[in-house]
Formats: sequence, structure tokens, C-alpha cells
Amino acid sequence: MTSIGGTTGKSKDVSGKIGSCFCGAVRFTISSAPNSLTHCHCVTCRKFSGAPFVTWTNFPVSAITWNFDTPSPSTGNATAASTTNIKSDAASLLKIVKVSDIAERGFCQECGSPLTIRYFCEPDVMSVAAAAINDEWEGKAIHRKEIFLEQRAAWWKGLDPQAQDRLEGFSPSFKVCSVL
Repeated sequence: MTSIGGTTGKSKDVSGKIGSCFCGAVRFTISSAPNSLTHCHCVTCRKFSGAPFVTWTNFPVSAITWNFDTPSPSTGNATAASTTNIKSDAASLLKIVKVSDIAERGFCQECGSPLTIRYFCEPDVMSVAAAAINDEWEGKAIHRKEIFLEQRAAWWKGLDPQAQDRLEGFSPSFKVCSVL
């Protein structure tokens, strides 16, 4: 296993890691290290990002706090929200969209940056686009995998040489569920 930055070793303090969308209107703070790092080659991720794959980092929902530059209608101040309250927050610039029967994705309504994916069967886990995170977790060993290799763009031949798993679909331990 390797860290996002490519080093291995002992885990360091990871509290207060921050990230944002491209324009900075949606910011977040993460209070724990990621559970895993996944390079997803599925068609949906490719279309959503305009790239050959998206790298996601998985976190407990409770570890993410969202901050918005748009003032709240009630207070006139910039707002902060937990992930569980994000859908009901009218001031939220993080737009959450149900994209399939198994998942919802989040993106900035201002610049369009893809930021999150959450599977309905894992309501306590949210994946955040790794590129949106400002800092690395130096020394924190993170399990890496590549998924949906059968949907990989034909012109993309690169693979992560440090990935422990290379899968044609979801991990065998992942239970796909559908919400109608």
C-alpha cells in the first residue's frame, strides 16, 4: 500500500485537510484519512469528468464538513453543512444528482467541478475526487485499486503500477443495491 503522495510509513495527523472545487465556491474539510483510493474507469466517471478515469478517495460521511461562499438567506453569512444536511441546505453550491439506481454524484453549481459520489448501499461512505483535496496524507498507507477496466478508454493504456487490485467491475466485496 502507498500514500496518495507515493510514500509509505507511519500515519501522521490528518485532521483538518482541506479541498475545494476549481472556483473555490465549494470547500470542504476532512477530519480523517481516506479508507482507500480508487481509479474508476467506468463510462459514467469518464463522461462526468472528461478524463480517462476519476480517482476517488473514500471517507466516512461524518468526517466531511462542507463550506460555501454563498451567503445563507437567513443569516447573510457564508455557510457550513455536514454531509447529511447537504441536500436540504438551500445555500449549498454542491449540487447532488441521482445519476443511476445505485449512486448519486455531487458537483459545484458554479464551475462544474465533479466532487463526490455516494452509493446508496453505503450511506455512511462518501467518495471525494482526490484531485480536489489540497494536501496529501503523507505516511498513511492507503489501499489502491483500479475498477471497471473493461470500460477503460481504448486510447488510455496507463495503469497505476502501485494498485493492489485491478478489476473488471466493482470489488467482489461491494454489494450493489438499487434505489428506485
